[in-house]
Amino acid sequence: MLESYIIKGLLIGIIFGIPAGVSGTITIQKTLERGFWSGFFTGMGATVSDMFYASVGAFGIHLIADFLNAHMRVIQGVGGIVIITYGIYTMIKSSTVNEKVANATGILSCFLVALGIAIVNPASMLAYMIGFTLFGIADAGLLTLTQATELVVSLGMGTVLWWILMCGLVTLLKNHITEKTNHTLHVIFGIITVTLGVVCIIRSLFPAFFDSLIS
Repeated sequence: MLESYIIKGLLIGIIFGIPAGVSGTITIQKTLERGFWSGFFTGMGATVSDMFYASVGAFGIHLIADFLNAHMRVIQGVGGIVIITYGIYTMIKSSTVNEKVANATGILSCFLVALGIAIVNPASMLAYMIGFTLFGIADAGLLTLTQATELVVSLGMGTVLWWILMCGLVTLLKNHITEKTNHTLHVIFGIITVTLGVVCIIRSLFPAFFDSLIS
């Protein structure tokens, strides 16, 4: 069964697509603020970014891979600044629940914000490269077009399952959250986001230190 790239991609998406870090924090925040669909499409923005970085490896797009490797420190530094800015914005803005903004424009905004933040934080590319190796896809660039497509699409489906589960759970719990607690959570989300942004910047300045930790 594990010879199927659909199964492999689904498992990699479920295992390595666990909603953690910046994307998970923002998704929870948007779900609390605007409801299930806003949170879900926030997660989908992160999923599109994940699929992009997975595609770089699965389809063997060396031009993009080489560019990312050559400019990784700059991308991580810029990503860190963007993430820190968003974290500060999260802490100071109003945290009032507003279901009315969960319209098409609001949902598109959630999607684009999450996509933009995730795309300048390419840590997921490393995670999926590790996932490919663990599942016996040592040289993903040698896959056929069909195999690479199955792998990337099913990987995306695995992450979507996580977003459905997370947003559904947060939606069930948010009715029991008071306004004061909601405000406190936004401050916590902001602190977490800023911290992750600082980690991105430190990683861009001292890549050898993080590479030694991974090794």
